[in-house]
Amino acid sequence: PIGLANYAATIANGGTRYRTHIIKSVHSSVDGSLVYETKPEIAAEIEISDENMAAIKKGMLGVADEGSAKQIFSGYPISVGGKTGTAQVSKKASNNALFIAFAPFDKPEIAVAIVIEHGFRGANAAYVARDIFDEYFGLKNYETGEILVNVFYCDPSASYQKGSIEKNHEYIRYVIPKGNSFNHLTQEDC
Repeated sequence: PIGLANYAATIANGGTRYRTHIIKSVHSSVDGSLVYETKPEIAAEIEISDENMAAIKKGMLGVADEGSAKQIFSGYPISVGGKTGTAQVSKKASNNALFIAFAPFDKPEIAVAIVIEHGFRGANAAYVARDIFDEYFGLKNYETGEILVNVFYCDPSASYQKGSIEKNHEYIRYVIPKGNSFNHLTQEDC
């Protein structure tokens, strides 16, 4: 799966493949000082035209918006690029489910690869990817039940005062208590 996640990240960033690593950094247990930090290292630049890369990304956006993962990402507040996959195991066992993805589509921050042995179909693995994105982007507060209802990219230096809008990364989120009604925000709310 780490190779598949790296593959998704390479597509997301436009063709630069980085060496994979498991350890980001090591800190001292005594004083918390940095002992070791992994630096990004380019492994390869993929030779592909901008037109072909755009077509691949458009196809991956289509998987989440209107394709095999539509039911999982329909109404999702962050645009996702993804690809489902199904690997046959044997005639006696269920297929393996695969899903690779990156998000947000326009400004990728995270790439994931999910493999579920005997998961039947790739779309089933997309549910796990959505849960990972929920955690990464802070889309659900499990203590209060609040949910994220819309996301917009805005000026990170701006001050947002409307309702319960919070800055997070370079986008804002509008949070409502579980079960309450809401009005959708528009880009003008930034």
